[in-house]
Amino acid sequence: MKKSFKILLVLFMFLAFPVMADDGKLYQAGDNVTSESEIAGTSFFAGNNVNTKGTIDGILFSAGNMVLDSSSSDYAFVAGNEVTISGASFKDGFIAGNILKIESSNIERDLYAAASSITLNSNIGRNTYLAAAEVTVNGTINGNLTVYADTINIDSDTVITGTLKYPEDAKITISENAQINAKETVKGNTKDLVKIDIKTKITDMLFSYVNALLVAIVIIAVLGNLYEKIAKMGKDKILSNIGFGLLAMIFIPFVSIILMVTMAGISLGLLVMNLYILGFCLSTIFSSFYYGNLLFKDKIKNKYLLVLVTLLIIYVLRLVPFVGGLVTLLCMCTGFGIIVSLIRRK
Repeated sequence: MKKSFKILLVLFMFLAFPVMADDGKLYQAGDNVTSESEIAGTSFFAGNNVNTKGTIDGILFSAGNMVLDSSSSDYAFVAGNEVTISGASFKDGFIAGNILKIESSNIERDLYAAASSITLNSNIGRNTYLAAAEVTVNGTINGNLTVYADTINIDSDTVITGTLKYPEDAKITISENAQINAKETVKGNTKDLVKIDIKTKITDMLFSYVNALLVAIVIIAVLGNLYEKIAKMGKDKILSNIGFGLLAMIFIPFVSIILMVTMAGISLGLLVMNLYILGFCLSTIFSSFYYGNLLFKDKIKNKYLLVLVTLLIIYVLRLVPFVGGLVTLLCMCTGFGIIVSLIRRK
């Protein structure tokens, strides 16, 4: 668990601090995106069809409708409607999609995956965590396999050196040729344990993304000076934005409550609380202005396209298991920090 947390912190750092490199291949977005060469640095790919190959000397972030990854990278964060990981190699993987296939790949340590349907036929160096409606496993897990699913199929070539953990009410089929060191059932209803509907999540994500994008476009078009002020905040403001944002998120509700319990401060307390709610609504958008310019301003000159790509990456990352919460928290803290910074300037 500690090492998994360290990996998430690495993601946190790469989202917060831009990768300094001159290679234009690090950031690619479009209808059809293909990367085949060796890339020195953490890479971001987004599009309708995304195909990543070659070697990435850093973290891979890949998102799209149809995503195929056969690359070699340090860590892989992949999300999409139909995701196929085939012949890939990485240390740890965080994968989300509707239909997910992981074939002939080498994952050196841990795998976290969530989808409507998961097929796993690869070698996993340590532990594997899967959440889906239906899961089929036919690979080697050199550690524990934890599955939350309605239907579980453990095929004949499966080798699990640790413990297979699954809900007690799951429909599970285990081949007699499968090699499993130990089995353990988890009490509770499968639907309550899984708590995941990928189609619904993707639909909700697209709805939220479109709404945020429309608001961002209006802000850029009508309040261009506000966008420019946020865009000009340098990377030296990252920690202060996150810090002040976190403090604002914690203390503003208390201030509002204190004001509202006094007769003289009811109106002001309500105003502060409404502004607080507005801050939550704008935090992701302001974060996309800020991080988008830190990461992509030298690659994407059109500010509308820049925000479109940045917001897409943020919302897709929110679908990735165990990562979405951290990304959301980072955006909220940064967004509130930006608001505090703008107020302090005034």
